[in-house]
Amino acid sequence: MKNCLSRFLLLICILLAPATAFGQEARYAATIQPLAAILKEVVGARGEVARVLPPGSSPHTFEPRPSDAVMLQRSLALFYAGPGLDREWTQGLPAPRKVEMLQLVPPEYRLPMVAHHDEEGKGGHGHEHEGSGTIDPHFWTDPLTVRAMLPGLVRQLTEIDPEGRALYERNAAAFAADLDRLNAQVAEILRPVAGKPVFLFHPSFQYLITRYHLNLAGLLEPFPGREPSPKTLNALIEKVTRVHARALFTEPQLPSQPAKVLAEAAGLKLYELDPLGGTKGRQSYNDIILYNARTLREALGGQPSAMSGQR
Repeated sequence: MKNCLSRFLLLICILLAPATAFGQEARYAATIQPLAAILKEVVGARGEVARVLPPGSSPHTFEPRPSDAVMLQRSLALFYAGPGLDREWTQGLPAPRKVEMLQLVPPEYRLPMVAHHDEEGKGGHGHEHEGSGTIDPHFWTDPLTVRAMLPGLVRQLTEIDPEGRALYERNAAAFAADLDRLNAQVAEILRPVAGKPVFLFHPSFQYLITRYHLNLAGLLEPFPGREPSPKTLNALIEKVTRVHARALFTEPQLPSQPAKVLAEAAGLKLYELDPLGGTKGRQSYNDIILYNARTLREALGGQPSAMSGQR
């Protein structure tokens, strides 16, 4: 009944929205801030890019609002990441065109999703994308993977807006050079902690961890949002102790209590990584990546940074 009512409200808002509700500059939409930031670099002055998810929301649990449907109806296309992250709930939205950005990533850059294990040792924990045989959709955490995606992104934008081709190509070339510089900067930040074990509560940073030679030692939350059972907690404590972990990481889009329970039990500091950004100081693509790189360096034993910090 709730879903039927939501669909009805979406339809009413679309039908009643005035044609001028969103000006001619509201051309594209993206589900999450990192994708919107990437799009803005390539779209440039050609048009505006709107973001669907508000800051702090999780794409795994987000439910579109009637106002989102109106905005998407006025946009030329909706860009989303991929299956298991945001594809499921975007399929019913009224965007004239939908573009899956994971499909624009060359196959050799895609990484398989690292599966969780439940308390009986079986894979999976309720997120569709977190199991064997699926591709990790968090590609944007690696600047060089984003760079490799740019030709496909330019092709998509040109198909939608042929007259903007020259500008899209110029902007993409400039952004590619920025990404090369960002990659060098992040490599320098993380070089002192290469090989250090990283334990995540959610598999959002595999691309970054792989690119910069950190060690993804484990995923610590078998059931997102729920405190681990005593059996699971003891097993996780033994694991982080065995590899001499220095810190645990949570995310602002996830419930923090399970991470706090484990960090306190294991005697570790708790830090916050942010794969989505969208808050003050984490709007641009560069800002999002640098925040996380500096947080990782500080947490894993490097020098503290003004842009990172313990939560």
